[in-house]
Amino acid sequence: MSAEPSSAQLPNKKKLKPHRVIVTDSSVMIEIYKTNPNPSRTEMLEILEQLHGMVGNEECTIESVKQWFKRQKYAHAANERGLGDLQTSLSYPTLTADHIRTLTALYSAQKDAPDSVIASWALVCAGSDLSDVQRWIRDQRRLELGTPEISPVESTLGTSPVESTLGVSPIEVPPPVKGPPEPAPQRLSIRLPPLMLNAQQRPTEQRIPPPLPNYRDILSKALSSKGDAPPEQPPRTIEEWNQQFAPYDRMLDRFEERLRSARFADSPR
Repeated sequence: MSAEPSSAQLPNKKKLKPHRVIVTDSSVMIEIYKTNPNPSRTEMLEILEQLHGMVGNEECTIESVKQWFKRQKYAHAANERGLGDLQTSLSYPTLTADHIRTLTALYSAQKDAPDSVIASWALVCAGSDLSDVQRWIRDQRRLELGTPEISPVESTLGTSPVESTLGVSPIEVPPPVKGPPEPAPQRLSIRLPPLMLNAQQRPTEQRIPPPLPNYRDILSKALSSKGDAPPEQPPRTIEEWNQQFAPYDRMLDRFEERLRSARFADSPR
């Protein structure tokens, strides 16, 4: 009859730790992650209190919550990185990761580059095709405008391997917030003074003698009887002056003769 081993001879069995992995529907934690992917310690304590009320999570600690958020961030980053590399290789076959970094730096420096500059960028990226570079620039501009075009790569990708393995739904990225439209630039209208006055605005010089008290009617009648229009342009030479003002000179001569004859008639003999 063999003797039973004593307690001292029994191997030391390590005491198993309680199960501290979060056991719950993944959609619940995903909604929490979408709301706040970087919770503070106080917020983690509130999440832990909610988990303790669920069956299977009684032994969870705040360290369990921290590790879950770390794993979620790592899975999300790997998903974004994998999808970005796959989409780049399928959408722009001739562009490598170094080409993308070079184009990103060039595009950030000159976002409204013309086609000639974009063609020079394709030459800088050795081995790239100009059509891929142009398509990449066009997609970047659409993303900045908030209206990205759905490429055939996105429709054929479907659910990523990371999502199917971890049971994690894709994180919805909110659309870019559009601010108020920028006001249209105002054009300053500067009015320069006219260099030359029109001929109609220039005062015409007329040799009119000072009116006499007794012969104003004679002068006004003589002036009203003349229907010639004032000259449109001022005379530039002596011949033009004499030609334009000769009628007025003759009129004044006749007026002086009438005035002189009237004075002689009124003078006592």
